[in-house]
Amino acid sequence: NLSQPGKLISVHAQEAKPWMVERQLATTNEGVSEILIIADSSNNRLVILDAATHTFLEQVGTGRNGYKEGAFSEVEFSMPQGICHFLNPEGSHCLMVCDVKNHLIREVNLDSKQVRHIAGVKGVRGADVVGGEKIPTE
Repeated sequence: NLSQPGKLISVHAQEAKPWMVERQLATTNEGVSEILIIADSSNNRLVILDAATHTFLEQVGTGRNGYKEGAFSEVEFSMPQGICHFLNPEGSHCLMVCDVKNHLIREVNLDSKQVRHIAGVKGVRGADVVGGEKIPTE
């Protein structure tokens, strides 16, 4: 069951390097050319579905609230929400995920099936580097 899902995005095989999504998914999910990724925030995981059939393909994260990097089956999030798709410098399909309560940005590599921290300090709320002042109200 999804509990308070945060965001939903779609990654289509025709984006950027189409053969990469098809190749990556073809090993276990023949014929999948578009996936849906749901940030299942309250269950501390991402859920990947076949966009055409809405069939479950994969879960990213254990579902436990916490912080751990590594393989999809081992990683822990704390309220993942915002997601965007990008190609990293190696050309791998990746997601950038806001791990809200850990105060981190995480990279979810769809090709290597690994998650790593790329920005923020765990547990430390960020601050506006340039400003930080309150906006005057009228």
